[in-house]
Amino acid sequence: MTDKDLNISPKILEGASRLEFKFDNGYGASIVKDTYRVTELYSGKMMHGVLQTSYEVAVLDSNAKITYDTPITSEVLPGLSWSEVEEVLEKIKQLN
Repeated sequence: MTDKDLNISPKILEGASRLEFKFDNGYGASIVKDTYRVTELYSGKMMHGVLQTSYEVAVLDSNAKITYDTPITSEVLPGLSWSEVEEVLEKIKQLN
């Protein structure tokens, strides 16, 4: 899915760790990228693991404020993959 598919103009904030989207219907989305290192205990020793990435999505109202009053969610959506983020963006785009 591309920006063109969503009919949006992403706004990069805070060094690209946060994206803000605005849709034609007045709603928007705030997406925060969370990258963290997963470590494992192996034979009693901490082993450095790989970096993992997840995303957090908040629905924004027409004033770019988080709204908890939509059929999509009543809270911020944490721990999403990028494909899940795309699904949420499409749902926000369809709100009336």
